[in-house]
Amino acid sequence: MTNRWMIGILFFLQLLALGAAARADTEPSPRELIKQATARLVEALQSNRQKIRENPAVARRIAEEIAIPLIDFPGVARGVLGSHWRGTSPRQRERFTRAFRRFLESVYITAMAIYADEIISHAKNISYPPLMLHEGSQAAVVRTLINLRGGLKVEVNYLMQRVGKTWKVYDVSVLGISLARIYRNTFAREIRRRGLDGLITELETRVGEGAAGLPRLP
Repeated sequence: MTNRWMIGILFFLQLLALGAAARADTEPSPRELIKQATARLVEALQSNRQKIRENPAVARRIAEEIAIPLIDFPGVARGVLGSHWRGTSPRQRERFTRAFRRFLESVYITAMAIYADEIISHAKNISYPPLMLHEGSQAAVVRTLINLRGGLKVEVNYLMQRVGKTWKVYDVSVLGISLARIYRNTFAREIRRRGLDGLITELETRVGEGAAGLPRLP
């Protein structure tokens, strides 16, 4: 699989997953939530495929309506900073969370605009192995398999946890590559070079210039 395919699948499926949040006491299992979220976003992309290519604002609207409101940005930001979070001030945490939120929004919208056609063409090839979930569980890993050309299968794991009475996705891994880990490693290098305030300024600048982009996979 090429780096292009890996990046596209990783970020687009992260977008799909982050639309999968619901009240755990009334809604289906995490596995069913992933299936429903995938179907909902694929349907939106199919209905707006040409518009997305012509106008990035359409991709932004879809992301904002389906995925963005359901992301636990403080939790994701805390996980991405890792050990650096403990040494930050409340002001730095607030500023980083805000900058990282805007950065992720730009990344998701970029991924949607670039890879929508590829993901739509493979949507019917996604399978969902059974989920083993014990009563009272606070965390779950939902596995999916994507069948690509040549018999290649890509395993995508959705890491979910209960936040209050809500199931939310907090990370996605593709072939063992974690989105959170990619950012954690990248940001740790930047913090060593220029400090946390320097990283925050860099994120704000890249978003302002429309250059959020997709990170390189290892």
